[in-house]
Amino acid sequence: MVALWSQLYALAADITQPWLILGDFNAIMAIEDKIGSLAGFSEIQDMRNCMTRCNLNVIKTLGRQFTWSNKKEGVHRVFTRIDKVLANTQWDDLFPTTEAGFLLERDYDHFPMILSFYEILLAQTLLHNDPTSINLAIEEKDANDNSLSQHGLLSILSQAIKDVFAIGKLLKEINVTSISLVRKLPVPASVNPVKSSIYSYGLDQQNKDEIANRSGLNFDQLPFKYLGVSISARKIKVGDCNLLVEKIMAKIKELGTATGVPELEAV
Repeated sequence: MVALWSQLYALAADITQPWLILGDFNAIMAIEDKIGSLAGFSEIQDMRNCMTRCNLNVIKTLGRQFTWSNKKEGVHRVFTRIDKVLANTQWDDLFPTTEAGFLLERDYDHFPMILSFYEILLAQTLLHNDPTSINLAIEEKDANDNSLSQHGLLSILSQAIKDVFAIGKLLKEINVTSISLVRKLPVPASVNPVKSSIYSYGLDQQNKDEIANRSGLNFDQLPFKYLGVSISARKIKVGDCNLLVEKIMAKIKELGTATGVPELEAV
C-alpha cells in the first residue's frame, strides 16, 4: 500500500490536466465506510492524506453505499467502501455531471460500477439558464436522444435481451436494475403473443425488430393494465390499487362463504 500512495503522489505532482482515478484503493475514507467489524483511524488516514496531497474530490455516487463484501453470512459478513472514483478540480469543471453508479455485487466480492457522463444534465442546465436559445434547445434534444448511448448500456442491454430469448440466461455481468424485469429463465413455448408484449426505452428500430422476431412478441407502449392497475413510468400510488384491493376482498368473501369462514372486514 505504501507503494500505491507514493506512486499517486508522484503522478499528482506532474498532472495539470483533468484527472480521474478509480478502482479498488483497499482503504476507507471514514469510519462509517465499514460495517461488520471495527474500523480504526489508521484505516482512514492514508486515504485522506492521499486526497489532500493529490487535490482529489469524490465523484458523486449512486446506488449501493458499500462496494465490497467478504461474501460471508450473518454476523461474520463485512461491508466496506474501498472502491472509489476520484477526480481533480479540472475534471470537475470540465465534466460536472460525472456520476458513478454502484450496482448489486451478485457473484462478485466487489460491486460493479458504471461511470457516466450525463451530457443531458448539462444541456438541460444551460437551456434552463437561457430558455429562449434555439441552439441550446436543439442541443438539449440531441443530448436527450443520445442519453442511453452516452450511458454506455444501449448495445450491452440489447445483446443481453437477445441472449435471454436465445438461451434463456441473463449474463451475470449485467447486474443493473434497468433490466431486473427481464426473465432469467427460458421463455416457455406456450407464451400467448396476444396477451404478452415487450416494453422498452431507447432501443432503435433495428434492435426492436430483431428482438420481436426472436421472441415472437410485439412491442407496445405504456400505460397498460395489469390486474386492473394501470402500469406506467410513474410511481404507482395507493389509490391506483383500489380496484385490485376490491377484487381481492370480493374473492376472500366468496371463499369465506363457500367454506363457512367468517367474512373479513376491509380496513
